[in-house]
Amino acid sequence: MKKRMLALLLLAALTTGLCAYATETGGFPDPEPPNTAVDPEAAPADTPAQPQETGPSEDAPKAQPGAQSKAKTPVTGKAPALAVAQQNTTVNVPTTSQENRAITFSGIDSTVRSNNLTIKSLEQTLAGIDAQDVEIQFWLAEAALESGRAELNKQINDMQDTLDRLETSSGGDPALTAALKGMLQGNISQMKSSLADIERNLKDLEDQQDAAEETKDNALVSTKKALENTGNMLVYNAENLYISIAAQQLNRTGVVRQIAAADRKLSEMETRYRLGQISQLDLEQVRSGRSTAASGQQSLTFAIDGMRMSLGMLLGWDVGTKADISGLAPVTDTQLRSMNYENDLKEALANSYTIWQKKDALRQANNDYEDDVASTLHAVNAAKLDLENAEKSVAHSFLTLFNTVTEKQRLVQVAEDTYKLQVRLFDAADKKYGLGQISKNELDDAQDELDSAKDAITSAQYELFTAYNQYQWAKRGCIAS
Repeated sequence: MKKRMLALLLLAALTTGLCAYATETGGFPDPEPPNTAVDPEAAPADTPAQPQETGPSEDAPKAQPGAQSKAKTPVTGKAPALAVAQQNTTVNVPTTSQENRAITFSGIDSTVRSNNLTIKSLEQTLAGIDAQDVEIQFWLAEAALESGRAELNKQINDMQDTLDRLETSSGGDPALTAALKGMLQGNISQMKSSLADIERNLKDLEDQQDAAEETKDNALVSTKKALENTGNMLVYNAENLYISIAAQQLNRTGVVRQIAAADRKLSEMETRYRLGQISQLDLEQVRSGRSTAASGQQSLTFAIDGMRMSLGMLLGWDVGTKADISGLAPVTDTQLRSMNYENDLKEALANSYTIWQKKDALRQANNDYEDDVASTLHAVNAAKLDLENAEKSVAHSFLTLFNTVTEKQRLVQVAEDTYKLQVRLFDAADKKYGLGQISKNELDDAQDELDSAKDAITSAQYELFTAYNQYQWAKRGCIAS
């Protein structure tokens, strides 16, 4: 009733203004056609700074306040039953960049937060909420109610004067006079009822303004939290993609080594085939293995290029731009010794976005119960259980991450021990080759084994880097629960 009355008063004021405008100007002007001209401007190129490479940061910067999808038109295999005018179906395909841009691991955070469009969109949403002036909105509402109250009082007074004159007048048709009195009394009664509604609305405005201010504050806090979490997750995903690219490039090095070994084997088998020591089928089998390895290298290169372009998109670069990474620094013993499970868990629980969401849901449930929106405590109790479950889930995930770092550290040591053994085996093979006891191919195979063992150390270090980086992000609140 309050909202309907306020809407009627605003509509009446607007209608009166429009009618006055039409009377004075002789009507409303025809609307002008919209200006559809577009002034395209090329976006300025963004060249992020390239900081010196470092390992995963324990104190990475917090998120600072600040993706569109296009539905594809479904295509059917049926031709239209009726002939239609042919339309221009030219599709403007967006141009893509083919450039490569360098990025270091330590430069990901600032680049994503500066360029990513999802973050920019959330920043605009946050600015829009912050720009809302609740006070002026309620000042206008109060002014409209005051104006309506004054108008109703004037009409009631005018009708009361008319009624008083009818009461004191003599003569005339008694039946008509009685009818007029009844109509005036009914109108006065109805207007007084409307006037009482306005009075109640004016008294409620202050409480409504307080509620609106609280709603705005809650929306600001919620959007800021969402912005911070979204920014963190985008940086987290970009860093994981960077690590994955490094790991796949290392795998490609191993494939290249396999192809080189296959080439040596093929050369040997071709010689043996010419000497009649093997069949053509044996030779074709070796050739097929070499072709399979080469095909695997091409597939791996294709996958890596796709990952590099995906990383470029997360960094906010042009479509098709490939990120050139510069490797990863190993996790140091100092960083590993700084891990303290109990203290770090408290930090993770305090920063967890999931736990904050559950706490906010509990706050809202309590408010609904106190404001009689909910008549029972079931929603409050459910919110409490959700919060308890989230805290346990985050704690479990965090313990898993802590143990994973310890395990990956052990595997690095295993890889290093294996490499030391391969060094000794290669030295022995080198001596045998010098004595003419083994062939050049056998020495090259021993070299491949040594190089593979060395790559295994790097691979284990990448896995340790991944686990440690995820642990650090969990402390900042980014953790799968």
